[in-house]
Amino acid sequence: MNNNEDIYQPGYTGWSLEKNDWDEVKDTMEKIDLDWNSLPLRSSFKDLVPSKKGIYMICGMSPLRGYSEYLAFKTPLYVGESTTNLQKRFESHCKGELGGVRRLVSTWVPASLEFVYSEIENIKNDEDIDQLIYDFETELMQAFGPTANIRRQKTSYNKNNGGE
Repeated sequence: MNNNEDIYQPGYTGWSLEKNDWDEVKDTMEKIDLDWNSLPLRSSFKDLVPSKKGIYMICGMSPLRGYSEYLAFKTPLYVGESTTNLQKRFESHCKGELGGVRRLVSTWVPASLEFVYSEIENIKNDEDIDQLIYDFETELMQAFGPTANIRRQKTSYNKNNGGE
């Protein structure tokens, strides 16, 4: 029998079936100027990632992609944010400094992993930009349920209103 340290317990378990989760993502995307970019998750690309705040996902192709064309799709496996420096976050993930991402790299096809990101500098209202980035990260986690995100978190508006 394994001891508890050997058991991996993901914080999320897949794409949400709750319409509200997707509506929250759409609402937030309307508040932010997003320009999504994608790079292979390899350290040789670090200089192409901006040293600015933003949101990102690590996406990958199914380990079963060679068995059927229907299994050759990409999906978000990890969602993250940086309120200071996306490039440093990218480097950290390339080095495997977080347990969830380290496990992801050992399971999924490493050559298929992409760092999909958007700088966030401009928002369309007077909300706190760092709080908005944190809430957007949380909303993406709730919608996509990326299993490499071990930590669960709540949006600031749910924390303040006693939400789930």
